[in-house]
Amino acid sequence: MYSRFFYLFIIALVAATPAVAADDVNAAAANTTSTAAPATNTVKSEEAEPPPEESRVQVPDTPHQEHLGEKGEKPAKPDEQAAAKPHDGAKISAPETLRVSLTPEPKLEKDKQAAFVLRLEDKKGHPVGESDLEVQHTQKMHLLIVDESFTDYQHVHPVPALDSWSFSFTPRTAHNYKIWVDVKPRGGDEEMLPLLLKGKEPCKVPCADATERLTAAFGDDKATLSFDAPLQAGTPATATLALTDKKGAPLKDLQPVMGAYAHVAAFTGDFSGVAHVHPQGKEPADDKDRGASPLTFMIHPEKPGLLKLFVEIRRDDKNVFLYFTAKVAATGKQPAPDASKKP
Repeated sequence: MYSRFFYLFIIALVAATPAVAADDVNAAAANTTSTAAPATNTVKSEEAEPPPEESRVQVPDTPHQEHLGEKGEKPAKPDEQAAAKPHDGAKISAPETLRVSLTPEPKLEKDKQAAFVLRLEDKKGHPVGESDLEVQHTQKMHLLIVDESFTDYQHVHPVPALDSWSFSFTPRTAHNYKIWVDVKPRGGDEEMLPLLLKGKEPCKVPCADATERLTAAFGDDKATLSFDAPLQAGTPATATLALTDKKGAPLKDLQPVMGAYAHVAAFTGDFSGVAHVHPQGKEPADDKDRGASPLTFMIHPEKPGLLKLFVEIRRDDKNVFLYFTAKVAATGKQPAPDASKKP
């Protein structure tokens, strides 16, 4: 088994086009039962779609920042959780050894639930099931879902069947969406497999807000994102997330969420890739542990432009989503100043 994955991995490095790598935990997803897939209308792994350019179109401020979460999920078994190793985040570009398909072919409508069956297979067409994947942060599969305006981000965990996975989600826009299927084959590397889902009203021009946004409010509390140096393509950076209450005191009551004190989905602004990362330092050993501000994590921007970051934390038994926009300069250049900010 290991030798086969090693062989497939080497072939993918040489011949395959690199895959580009994105929790609103949807209770309906966990309760959706597996159904037989239609023989037609199948969405397959995305390959060479040209990305849209950066947008100057303003979109509304961060939607649905706070949600109830994690009811109805199917957790990994205790022995699998104990054996699982935390992932450091798939790179925005990484070789694929797996292929993914989705049925039925979607035509997403705003606020209308959509249900799907997802299938994985290796390069030889053999099905890849639950037993072929390793646990990453309490789950064997994470779906990072975002629309092309970056105003609707959802993190869903499908329910496994024999050779398929079922899930549903409710889009909050009628735009095009992308799903990145985050999995780790046994004995292999983490992979981000992209799927394009078409909406009834896709953006006719790029519709992502290009305004830099490094602060976010949630209730009476505040989140501030900073970096140890200006972001540049190809240069790793350390990000620091400061979480404070209304008096400015650091928060010290962060609950574990999927085996970490935060989950970060960092999307490229051209809608072509994502990295899934977690805070540095000691991770929670059980649900009674609590984390404290500030949290730090590594960012590896691979291309200049916008970086859209969604940070998920958990407090008072609720999942909270924080939305940020950072700018990444080309190698050797400084990011352009934000025209919306006064000197």
